[in-house]
Amino acid sequence: MKFEITDIQLFDYCDYEQINDEGDCEKKYSFSANIAINNTFMIQLGTDGEFSIPTSEEARWNDARMQDLMFEEQDADDIAGSLNVGKTRDSLIDDFGAEIMFPENAPN
Repeated sequence: MKFEITDIQLFDYCDYEQINDEGDCEKKYSFSANIAINNTFMIQLGTDGEFSIPTSEEARWNDARMQDLMFEEQDADDIAGSLNVGKTRDSLIDDFGAEIMFPENAPN
């Protein structure tokens, strides 16, 4: 099967994390991406740099049957590698023109 990226949903998140017992906090940024393949199923990527294929009960693009089939039979890293998808937020923006869904949460 030939794979093609047909859409990317990129989400930025900003949270505060306590860094000491005095209650001091710092901003922590993270992202997640839904990468649609062949407009039928998706793979996902997060801040941890790990690709995954969710089941249709967790998330799906357009075709629940295809989502579950890909979950069972394919490896997300292999699919991403065949498409030269980097493991960072910036690579999705730079290499594929992904736009942040909620830019008000994006790191400056």
